[in-house]
Amino acid sequence: MRIMNAFFIFLLVHALHGSDTVRFLYKQPSVSGFDDEKIHGISDPDNTSHKRNVFNCTSFNLGNLFAHTADWDMGEYTGFTPPGWNKKNNPMQRSILNRDGASGFQAYGNTIALYLNNRTAPADNKAKNPTMRCGFRFEKSDRPFPWKSDNGDDPALVFSYEVKIPLCTYNDEDAAAYAMANFMILDTKNKRLIGFGAHHYHSELHLDERVIKIKSTMKVKAIFKKGAKFLTLAPGSQEATDQLSKDFRFYGYIITKEHIKTMAEACNAWCKKKEIDWTYSTDPADYSFNSFNMGIEIFRDKNKDKKLEGYVSMASVIRNIQIYIMEHQAGNR
Repeated sequence: MRIMNAFFIFLLVHALHGSDTVRFLYKQPSVSGFDDEKIHGISDPDNTSHKRNVFNCTSFNLGNLFAHTADWDMGEYTGFTPPGWNKKNNPMQRSILNRDGASGFQAYGNTIALYLNNRTAPADNKAKNPTMRCGFRFEKSDRPFPWKSDNGDDPALVFSYEVKIPLCTYNDEDAAAYAMANFMILDTKNKRLIGFGAHHYHSELHLDERVIKIKSTMKVKAIFKKGAKFLTLAPGSQEATDQLSKDFRFYGYIITKEHIKTMAEACNAWCKKKEIDWTYSTDPADYSFNSFNMGIEIFRDKNKDKKLEGYVSMASVIRNIQIYIMEHQAGNR
């Protein structure tokens, strides 16, 4: 599989846009481990301690994954062993238990690894959908407006990264697993949120593009593929897959003003059909970029009224996350 470093990705984007103007909104920082101030592990079960303007790591239905320093090699499951790691020098690994095979996170350099195993989840969580996330929330005063005219005549947002999924196991025939790259935007005119998510991995690969309502937010579900409705593949990007990989794959998507308009129109149509009195602006300049996250989840794909059965495990390794604004070249939607 193709491995691309950040510089090569940067050159590809330049070639696409024919522009020397790039405004980075986020570059994944290089960290020495979880004692680094540039990364924050969320330990409370209600996930209320997110920090703004810091890379956060969190989980759901797995317990406190920052309860212990893990002095066993989590790389046996993720395929990532931080350089210099040993039992005595280990700021790079955190886990719910200091026990081989327990769920946890790894962080070193510009790489973050997620290892999910519900065997070590609290008893009342074992049958719930286990989820791990890492991401970034902007302070309200720092939230960018990517699609405003001060970013160019036709600005577009680019979200790119490298990822591998080396492990995914479950014995529930009604289950499925996925990995996504998500962001949240706010219609500042109508004070309404839109959550966007694009699958780069899905164990069943029977995805469709659609909008749905989850609590107080409309969700736009997309997929990495050519001709997608809600995104354009970045140059060199892989398409979504159901195959595991021990090698990094490059993924990137482009969100143009036209994509934002399409999302808003789809949300408005869904709300009208369901007789929900919500309205979303179709002017892309009204939308702020509030946050993003990436992660993995195993869930009930069929017979969703039942609980997840048996034991499940999954791993993902992510590096070189970059989000930026560039002038979009006409015809490259």
